[in-house]
Amino acid sequence: YDQTLIHFLLVPLIFFFIISYVLNVYTDFIKVYWYCWMTIGVYLTIPIINVFISYTRPIELKYLVILIFITSIIYTVIKIFQIRIALDLDFFIGPTAYLIIGYYFSKKEFAFSSNKIILASIFIFIVSSLFKIYCFDGLYWNDSSLLISYLDLSFPQILQSLSVLIFFKYLYECSRGLFGTIRQILEINIINSIIVSISRSSYGIYLVHMIIYVGYVKPFFENIHMTGTDTMIFILILSPLLLIVSWLIILILSRIPVVNKLSGYY
Repeated sequence: YDQTLIHFLLVPLIFFFIISYVLNVYTDFIKVYWYCWMTIGVYLTIPIINVFISYTRPIELKYLVILIFITSIIYTVIKIFQIRIALDLDFFIGPTAYLIIGYYFSKKEFAFSSNKIILASIFIFIVSSLFKIYCFDGLYWNDSSLLISYLDLSFPQILQSLSVLIFFKYLYECSRGLFGTIRQILEINIINSIIVSISRSSYGIYLVHMIIYVGYVKPFFENIHMTGTDTMIFILILSPLLLIVSWLIILILSRIPVVNKLSGYY
């Protein structure tokens, strides 16, 4: 388990740190790659969570998920209205909450058709995304920390992530209609190969995209004033471009002897 942690997480992280240092992209390595440290922390808790889930009844797991949701809602309300409390809710919710919620809903079956569940997930994703755009525009409150939370603890963020999980889970259960057609398209050999390749490159994509964004994209737009809507449009355009460029870089690195073991492609 420890060897897997070192090989899959730490080695590529060190490799890209060296690259970023050589390119003089940034010096605050720990802050920029906070997601990696969080991932390592979550990875180390998996054996404990596995034991907990193995000996937990479905009703008890459901109780924990509900508790996480309630805590997240309270956290969100506190951020919206800037309420000062002595209780630090970060102790109750955090990155491991996503692990537990993801596991619960990956096993959860709803008493509705796949099409209805997919439509509901799309609706939830759109509403939560629009809510974030609304907040970014400063129309509701000035403190945007809800949207840029270090650990993404806000309820809209959890809903947005959960809707994506549910969408793809039930999309592959559809055999007819529009969503059945989308599933068939995704299962075409070349498209399926691309999806698998991106999945295998995901960790490397994260590591290299930070170098591209922080070193070359962010400085270009730093002095340009953008509203929340402008920012969201910018993200929608930039994200797929950054994904494709980062993916191609990782694919190239994965085909170079020795370097392929450091690239984050698995």
